[in-house]
Amino acid sequence: MTGWFSGGAADQSPDNRSDAGGILSANCHIDPKDVLVKEELGEGTFGCVYAATWKETRVAVKKITLQGDTKSIVTSFGSEASVMAQLRHPNVVMFMGVMVHPEFVGLVMELCPKGSVYSVIHNNDVKIDWSLLLRMMVDSSRGMHFLHSSKPPILHRDLKSVNLLIDADWRCKVSDFGLSKLKAFREDRNDASMNANTNTGNTPNVSRVFIGSSVWIAPEVFKGEEHTEKTDVYSFGVIIFEALSSSVPYNSISVDAVPFVVQAGKRPIDFHALELPEGDAMQDLYTLMTRCWSAEIYARPSFSVIISTLQSILTKHCGDEKWEDHIIYPDRKIVSASNAPADDDGLSIREEDLVIDSAIGRGVFGVVYKGSYFGTPVAIKKLHVSGVPKNTLVEFEKECSIMKGLHHPNIVLFMGSCSKPPTLLLVTELLANGSFFDIYHKMPRPEPARQLRLAYSIAFDMAKGLAYLHNHNPIVIHRDLKSQNILLDDRMRTKIADFGLSKFRDVGKTMSICGSPLWVAPEVLRGEKYGTPCDVYSFSIIVWEALAWGEPYPDLGSSDIMNGVAGGNLRPTVPDGTPTALARLLEECWTKKQDQRPTFNELVPRLEAMGKDFGV
Repeated sequence: MTGWFSGGAADQSPDNRSDAGGILSANCHIDPKDVLVKEELGEGTFGCVYAATWKETRVAVKKITLQGDTKSIVTSFGSEASVMAQLRHPNVVMFMGVMVHPEFVGLVMELCPKGSVYSVIHNNDVKIDWSLLLRMMVDSSRGMHFLHSSKPPILHRDLKSVNLLIDADWRCKVSDFGLSKLKAFREDRNDASMNANTNTGNTPNVSRVFIGSSVWIAPEVFKGEEHTEKTDVYSFGVIIFEALSSSVPYNSISVDAVPFVVQAGKRPIDFHALELPEGDAMQDLYTLMTRCWSAEIYARPSFSVIISTLQSILTKHCGDEKWEDHIIYPDRKIVSASNAPADDDGLSIREEDLVIDSAIGRGVFGVVYKGSYFGTPVAIKKLHVSGVPKNTLVEFEKECSIMKGLHHPNIVLFMGSCSKPPTLLLVTELLANGSFFDIYHKMPRPEPARQLRLAYSIAFDMAKGLAYLHNHNPIVIHRDLKSQNILLDDRMRTKIADFGLSKFRDVGKTMSICGSPLWVAPEVLRGEKYGTPCDVYSFSIIVWEALAWGEPYPDLGSSDIMNGVAGGNLRPTVPDGTPTALARLLEECWTKKQDQRPTFNELVPRLEAMGKDFGV
């Protein structure tokens, strides 16, 4: 690739170029023509990350695709960018500037070639000595102390092990700080992408998103309170847990349950028993961890205290106050090798047989593209697997094998996968009308009789598809059923998508912005054991959307919805005009006790009998 754009300088004609010089200060504006993009490194919260060269310097570039008025977005972000460009600290990733294009924003920053603390902790192939891990914690604490000591203080708001990067000398640096405005724009625009329609006024409720990644978010943030320095300290406590456990926090429960259990006072150690290494130093580290994530905000230490505590722990661990002389480095270089599943004769699709066109959506696991496979229109999901634990990938291979064997008229056809490090491409049939979520946000509400027929058709088709999944051997539980993955073909026939992606979905949700709990069953939100009834609950909410032509609880924020649903009392009001039999069915499906919900084997004949009430 010879430049950022496939068309080179021609793309920067006066007609296409944003007036970046008038938006950003001179110290942080970078001309895209000066950036030579190399390989793709992975995908983060914002979008794809690339290795690149700028002024003969190796850099990392985060390419952030934005919908809407790029100029207004960058203008709002400009003040943050100017401050970030002036920050210099050995434990803070150097922010070099911003490239502005009508279709995207590119953030140019220092390249840290050894990846993130997350990838180091969860890489089972390379053993990292505690002396080096502890120094990484000291480094990151120093970086955070510098940010908090700035005038005014700079809050991270999304501190996590993924955002602690490691340079060539194994020094740790804080990344992705000070991007709150851009994160808010990113999430708002993504939620509204391809959905907003000014004629209907029925835009997605984008106020229900927590800025931050769920497993690292402090309880007060889930409750709607403002971020403070102590919310960053809470997140650091979760990072210490990752180091002590080599485990993703809350990996034994659904990520959807994390906000509820955290507000209820639970922490990662309540779901994963720790076996501490021997020695007083590790006990001291455990104590520091629990202080950092204390429910009492005032009881959490400052980063200056954390630094001194960690230095004391390192002295104990190394047995010498000159602990820097005792750091043990890995015997061999960590290679950013692909963790992608090996090709399998039954699942493999050759990359050269795929034509990838424009992006049509984005999920928690990556980007969805429109494309073709031997001339057949397909949807191509691009999953980033770098940093995904290997056991997750092994389980995913098994799920792929199951998905390939599923054939039903109301299930989206899974055609196969293609390993393309550092990504995995999943290929499925393409549905012409997209998701039902898109449809009811883009299109005006149909006249009542037609809407009722569509709602019935969606309900009946979903029930048949889910009955097939639940009767399969082994049972396939969707667990993330929502109107975004209920797709409609050119004949408005409903098909269920994104089943079998539970492992990737949890990793994706762990890494990304914590989303809306609209469709999640109460037992899942509470972190309890769940089964097929959780899909029955989600089914009822989607049918309600079809009857109401809108989202439930439009006036409530995410925290209120979560607590209300998990508590068992909050449910949507059945829309006026809903036939009595269907209204009764919905109320049975979303009942609090999961063992009292009907099965899809029971729902299919009941819905079939209702057909005459809907003119079908």
